[in-house]
Amino acid sequence: MRTLALFLLASLAPSALLAASVRSPLSLIEETEHFRFLAGPSTKGSLRVDAKANERAFVELAGQLGVTLRGKIEYQRLEFPEQVAVFAGDSSLWTTGVAHPESLVIQSTLASHPHEIVHILSHQLGSPSSFFVEGLAVELGDRGKLYGQSVDALARPIARGALAEQTLASFRAVDAQASYALAGSFMRYAVRTWGLSRVIQFFRSSHDGGEDEGRVFEASFGVTLPAALASWRKGIL
Repeated sequence: MRTLALFLLASLAPSALLAASVRSPLSLIEETEHFRFLAGPSTKGSLRVDAKANERAFVELAGQLGVTLRGKIEYQRLEFPEQVAVFAGDSSLWTTGVAHPESLVIQSTLASHPHEIVHILSHQLGSPSSFFVEGLAVELGDRGKLYGQSVDALARPIARGALAEQTLASFRAVDAQASYALAGSFMRYAVRTWGLSRVIQFFRSSHDGGEDEGRVFEASFGVTLPAALASWRKGIL
């Protein structure tokens, strides 16, 4: 999430630490049934993870989604958002965490990150467009809240007009505070209206979004995507 707090935090990241992030290997700090926890260089000495919280989240989310993994998630604990960009190899990133589902890697500035765990697990089902992927991670991993507020409350002031449709068409082109709230609110509506099993069915039938996504959505939920968006919008306004 690109928030003012993240901006200020990242702006304080010492350049020497970022340089060290490039050349310093990660250190293994703990290993559990489903995770290998590693830590990068830090200004605070040793970085900590909440292994128990991550394990609890994994077990709960994997059970909800009906997913098993072949291998452990490598959880790379970092200190600053800019380090996430360095380790992810993407200078455009400015976030507390990112998941790489194909390689089972999470890079995060948080001690526990259920949102990113959802990304690892949901990718095993299928790969719809970012609107649905991020929305499900907000609903399940963040329990339908952002910045301590309900996603419905955050989405309500911006639900009118075409911003939701713009977010669906190009998630990264919309401001993150708006896109995550809209996607999270819509997926909360989808889970509550049709049940998580239908959402899982939709994910299993999806392959990188594309022109067929509307058809896949209608086959999964029995309603067109525009009609579903209209019903969601009516429900929160």
